[in-house]
Amino acid sequence: MSVELYRKNVGKLEKILTYKQDLLKLFGQNNLQQIKSSVCTMKNDIDDVLDGKSINAEDKETLVRRILNLLINIVITHPIVPILKDLSIEFSLLAFNWNQMTIKSHEVKVLSLTLRRLIDTHWTMMDAIIVMKKLLREFKNFKHFYPPAFELSKSYLQSLQEKGATNLKEGCTAHGASEEEVDKDEQD
Repeated sequence: MSVELYRKNVGKLEKILTYKQDLLKLFGQNNLQQIKSSVCTMKNDIDDVLDGKSINAEDKETLVRRILNLLINIVITHPIVPILKDLSIEFSLLAFNWNQMTIKSHEVKVLSLTLRRLIDTHWTMMDAIIVMKKLLREFKNFKHFYPPAFELSKSYLQSLQEKGATNLKEGCTAHGASEEEVDKDEQD
């Protein structure tokens, strides 16, 4: 992880956390406070590691896992509004990097990757739905559209059928069949 990307990640998270009213609607006061606390904790731990200090992050793992589980639960059970998407992406990235630099917990790694995949999958499906709606609209418009060439082809085909029927009648009557027999065979 580059320090520049880490700083961008933390900056985005801090900016997202300034939208207090929107976040309170999603998480409530207690959960929002725990999210802020976990971001601050992970940020401080990463800063200490980057400064060469030793840290004990194992006691903080429970808080990070709890927030990751909370975000996963909300992503699964609620509509994913843009602020939830942005918070989830940035938090999962910070948690993943914090885990890699500190405790290297398999569970934190899996939870952070799961959260990111849920968000990515949701938006991929939303993009597919938008494209399908556009295609459906265009198909409905095209369904009633017959270019002049189609009309010409229909009339040409009809004239060929009529000419073929006339030629068939003439050929059959030339070989001794009556017109009534030819008409009866055409109807069958």
